[in-house]
Amino acid sequence: MVAPVFDSGSFRDPDGHVFFYENEIYRTLTTDAVHRMERLLKLSFVKKSIIEGRIIDTKILEATKIFPKDFLVTEYVLWHEKIPYVTYPFEWTFSMLKDAAYLMLDLLSGLLENNFILKDGTAWNICFYNGKPCFYDILSIDTYVEGQPWEGFSQFLQEFLYPLMIQSYQGIDFQPLWRSTLAGIPAKLCYKSLSRSSLFKKGVFKYVYLQEKLSSNKTISEATLKHEFTHNAFSKKALTNLIKNLRLCLETLTVKSDQSVWKNYDSKNSYEEQDVKEKEKFVVEGLKALNPLSVMDLGCNTGRYSLIAADIAPVISCDLDPTCVDQIYLKKNSKILPVVLNLMTPTSSMGWHLNERKDIFTRVKSDSFMALALMHHLCISHNVPLSHFILLLRSIASKGIVEWVDKSDPMVQFLLRNRKDIFKEYTWENFQHLIREHFHIEKTLPLNNGVRQIMLLSEKKN
Repeated sequence: MVAPVFDSGSFRDPDGHVFFYENEIYRTLTTDAVHRMERLLKLSFVKKSIIEGRIIDTKILEATKIFPKDFLVTEYVLWHEKIPYVTYPFEWTFSMLKDAAYLMLDLLSGLLENNFILKDGTAWNICFYNGKPCFYDILSIDTYVEGQPWEGFSQFLQEFLYPLMIQSYQGIDFQPLWRSTLAGIPAKLCYKSLSRSSLFKKGVFKYVYLQEKLSSNKTISEATLKHEFTHNAFSKKALTNLIKNLRLCLETLTVKSDQSVWKNYDSKNSYEEQDVKEKEKFVVEGLKALNPLSVMDLGCNTGRYSLIAADIAPVISCDLDPTCVDQIYLKKNSKILPVVLNLMTPTSSMGWHLNERKDIFTRVKSDSFMALALMHHLCISHNVPLSHFILLLRSIASKGIVEWVDKSDPMVQFLLRNRKDIFKEYTWENFQHLIREHFHIEKTLPLNNGVRQIMLLSEKKN
């Protein structure tokens, strides 16, 4: 008998906890939560949001009709539509975080009109599904009481507005800062990161400077004053105006696409036009032969081959450059999940007891890969042995497409400039030998007069 498996990261909300049973996702419910969810799910606003994919599809079910009687779950549970891949806020791009912020404000506004409110304002309650942000922590929606504040206001600033401001105004990628705290960027760090001239830009004085001064006051009397202010100043009209002002602030935030050194790499590589056509044809025919359920495109750059692969299967497009990944996201392809991923420092297990937040390869799995024009960046730039690179590929999937880049390639020569060539094992012969230890080579196509070779790999049978 299969027992429910509770999610190790779902323990903070006393109203319910996520668990898995027979490949479905459920959430326990307290009695109070059941009544609240019944009212919530009847709202036309919520029904419309679910249809549009802005809120995850959710149903209230009677536990005794689903689980064996000896299963210790609550009388009623929530059933949630399963999301194939969950990525974290620091794995998103600027535009992804901005769209998620808009979704949060839209939901808050619509809920207030129906006398509900979001308990918090955290980005952890949102994921990307079918090419757009989707709110999935429906249990964090509570009944609104006139005069109560939005308790998620500070969270929204730290997890959405401050990261976007830092990238927009200072050109600093927010992802490493966000990841370092797991709670966005504190007001003090945001304030210290912005230039003096930024103080006059929309929202900075009100939402950064004043918040930093308010949060830095530690005395009991000041804390009491803040408490009284918070609990007496927020009518529904005041909250509606807050939402409007936050939206206006978001609208002013943009990012320059020329921040990336790699965004034009696809048009400035060593390929001749005929080589590009042959490579594209190889990828299409190769993926069709592999017949994958999904494809993980490692080092996708601006997504040229991700878009090709998306005509065959869903694609997880991964690159360390947020600007490149953002260009993929802005194409709004529902079959592509963009992920900011540095293979040298991938997201590891973190959070409470190292179980609250899962590593990237546990959350995002695929049965095939593409690793095109990638290996030299890892093996030459970061001294990763060929054997380790191939083991990484095998740990991701048993089949895929990989591209060999020879030392004579102009890009490799560029990477080797001003440094000693210590990569004796980086040879085409050794690469083939190591590949055969873990995969079966279906076919190989020479490109650029043999300087590059693209391989179609299938599972090696013992």
